[in-house]
Amino acid sequence: MVRHPHCNQFAVVLGRAAIERQSARILAAHASPQVIDALRNTVSTEENISSPSVDAYFRANRAIHRKMVELSDNRYLIEMFDNIWNRAVSYNLFATIANVDLAQSFGDHMRLVDAIESGNPSIALEAIVDHITHGFDLQIKGLETRS
Repeated sequence: MVRHPHCNQFAVVLGRAAIERQSARILAAHASPQVIDALRNTVSTEENISSPSVDAYFRANRAIHRKMVELSDNRYLIEMFDNIWNRAVSYNLFATIANVDLAQSFGDHMRLVDAIESGNPSIALEAIVDHITHGFDLQIKGLETRS
């Protein structure tokens, strides 16, 4: 059994990664100009934060990632996504980034859209895993800073 020092947080991230990887794969395999436009518009709109609070960044990140899952048109992936992101542990884990830098939580969402637009599921999978890993690393830094 693999143990991680931040086991609960790691479990949430692994669940997220599984759902979002599958969504990115589906989107890349069936990328259309309408899907890419919807993703780009969502990223542009949501990353225009007017109040730099944990809540604002959490909601923006959630909206961007949910749009990616939603556009996969798979209701089970959407339900699982909502189940993970609607848990208090997700918000609390995200909030640790405030100890580092909330702006870093955006990572590079447009890079994800570019990867999906490539039409290559492998490129999309790699991009989403890199993005989620970067976010998890920020969260771990935040947890360590808080301790």
